[in-house]
Amino acid sequence: MPLNSCPWASARARTGQRVAHPSRTDEPVIALIGGLILCVLSVPGIVAGAGLLKLRPWARYLALVLSVLLLFNVPVGTAVGIYSIWALTQDEAEALFANPRRSSLRVRHRISAS
Repeated sequence: MPLNSCPWASARARTGQRVAHPSRTDEPVIALIGGLILCVLSVPGIVAGAGLLKLRPWARYLALVLSVLLLFNVPVGTAVGIYSIWALTQDEAEALFANPRRSSLRVRHRISAS
């Protein structure tokens, strides 16, 4: 690569001083923005998971919406999304989330019995 094709290299050659690499000054800012975006995008999944553990009816719908969005992440997201949709649309899941107080007692009894 010729010396003139890199602006920081040509500036260094002209002035004899060190010039910061332009991408190194932006890396912390880009990493911070990327990390914040990932944190914001993960919040709905965490909320849905916590709601599912507490057998909240709204969490089932939120998880179904997130499962549909997960279908676009080929190949693993598609498999997880299909399984999530299948599991959350079963009659047992509908009954479990329709009346969580009665269903949670039955689930706890099944877990303790096995």
